[in-house]
Amino acid sequence: MSLYKYYPPERFDIISNQRIRFSQPVIFNDPFEAKPYFSAFAENDLVMKAYRRNFYRGLPQMYKNLSEDIRQKLTLEQYIHYAESLESQTDKVFLSQHKILTIRAGEVLHEQFGEGIGVLSLSEVKDNLLMWSHYSQGHEGFVLEFDEAHSFFGGRKAIKDEIWGLHKITYSEERPQTVIADLDMEAILMTKGKPWEYEHEWRAFRPLNQAAQKLEAQPYPIYLFELPTECIRSVIFGARMTNQTREKFFNLMDGHPAYAHLELFQTVIDKKKYVLHFVPIIKE
Repeated sequence: MSLYKYYPPERFDIISNQRIRFSQPVIFNDPFEAKPYFSAFAENDLVMKAYRRNFYRGLPQMYKNLSEDIRQKLTLEQYIHYAESLESQTDKVFLSQHKILTIRAGEVLHEQFGEGIGVLSLSEVKDNLLMWSHYSQGHEGFVLEFDEAHSFFGGRKAIKDEIWGLHKITYSEERPQTVIADLDMEAILMTKGKPWEYEHEWRAFRPLNQAAQKLEAQPYPIYLFELPTECIRSVIFGARMTNQTREKFFNLMDGHPAYAHLELFQTVIDKKKYVLHFVPIIKE
């Protein structure tokens, strides 16, 4: 199977420099990116059991910390009985704090996922009119065809495997729910809303601290990884690519052994239908 990446015309440097960007989820154009609904820090029954166990275990020490005057009027047994009588109230206070903790921990996790993990977004399709318009500067850019079986992508992974490698995105009407104490990586990084389904997306993940190059930029740095040209199968020129951009590609590839295997295609619009055709460019 081939996977495809849409680019604007100025990004032909990917081929010339043989480096490709893995982007932080925080910069993506979807505001829901890497933001599942964290329903709790942990399941409430487990949290309450742990809270009560630690609370009652600590009561003797709390009793010792009381003033001598109070301890003369109140035995330890009476103190524990009093604490038990307030259990429903203390539970409510604790659960409210649990909700606050969940919200803050979720924000911290989103920052970590958004800034520590790099994502290369790819597509199963090369002929989507909207993607050519949105990501390839109105059909003036190009599409790279990748060999998904190449070792660069680390192979396809099952959901329960580690996230590094290729994963197919799942599309859903509702945001997935997960608890912070038992993170569901599929929910966080591999689920998108139904409106994005037309992209037929796959993702490759890399830890950003392994990048070959880091370029300082605002608001977030750019992380580049070495790109073996063997994993590229072809370059597809957009229907509106200018002759100047096309010549840049030809000059770059001319006589360069690293690009000898690449196939080149010119996109042509259909005369009657809203369909794109890809015509092979014969190398001279």
